[in-house]
Amino acid sequence: MGHPFIHPSLLSTAKKEFVGSDAGKISAAVNNGLKIKADVLISIDKIEKKGKSITVNFSFDKIIMHSRIQAALVQKQVLTNILKGENRGLKLINYNVVRDFNSLSTGNNPASISLNMPAGYKDSDFTVVLFVQDDASGRVIGAVQKTL
Repeated sequence: MGHPFIHPSLLSTAKKEFVGSDAGKISAAVNNGLKIKADVLISIDKIEKKGKSITVNFSFDKIIMHSRIQAALVQKQVLTNILKGENRGLKLINYNVVRDFNSLSTGNNPASISLNMPAGYKDSDFTVVLFVQDDASGRVIGAVQKTL
């Protein structure tokens, strides 16, 4: 029996899937996706932090229905020291690790959504990402990010 391998993957615009070794195809898909104009503009109006709780106040440039706002608390970089095995002593670096996620209907404008911050980190280690996803197609129709 062979050894199982983990292949990093990427899903682009919910239509195309790539493996991490397809750097050229991934770059082209991301660049093409960035050329597409958003259907809705999202503004992060305010981020309030009380203890481990984060409230993100946001608004849209127009009324949108049949969609969901998705919120992710993203840690920019995570460093793991490998303690055992053939890679013992090496360091594994992961980027853009989602630490909390929440979702709600887009019926209210303006609105707010809550996220939970893990203990023991600096605010500057994190970014809040909001994106609106169409209920029927799953297509992302707008997105925004802001560092805490």
